[in-house]
Amino acid sequence: MPPWDLDHLQPAFQALIKAKEIKPGRAFDIGCRRGGNAIMLAMNGYDVTGIDLAEAAISSAKAKTIERHVKVNFVVGNVLQMDRLFMEGEFDVIIYSGFFMH
Repeated sequence: MPPWDLDHLQPAFQALIKAKEIKPGRAFDIGCRRGGNAIMLAMNGYDVTGIDLAEAAISSAKAKTIERHVKVNFVVGNVLQMDRLFMEGEFDVIIYSGFFMH
């Protein structure tokens, strides 16, 4: 497993949720990879959409949602063209975790 493929929310997101800085609502995970953060947000009461360019990563993320009995809308798409996929103001919170590190 790659080190970024976590089965828990990253500590920074955990702290924000615990402090109620991020309230449940519509969340968008940019560059969601295999869905770790998106799935954990969904398990914490968020209505989540995740986007990633890698079809294999999205397929894996979808399989994880079935295993965990949770609903997440995963989309294969280019984050640089999000304006073609989503409406402005569609999400209450947007998370991003190291997507442009490469």
